[in-house]
Amino acid sequence: MRTCSNCIHSSVSLIGEQANGTLMCRARPPTPFAVLVPKAEGMAVQAITLWPQVNKDDHCGLHQMSVH
Repeated sequence: MRTCSNCIHSSVSLIGEQANGTLMCRARPPTPFAVLVPKAEGMAVQAITLWPQVNKDDHCGLHQMSVH
């Protein structure tokens, strides 16, 4: 079956909430986000990037079977 659990683009994160078994899809570049961060001078914008989170049973048209 073509699910994220056996795709070469999926990887397990070991940090934060993703450590609970949620996979990250790396088929495409990470998505950039802007986050407001408090500074002594006021607020500043910090850019971060995140890989999309997927579940192991999700289906995708970019699926490529991993070789074990």
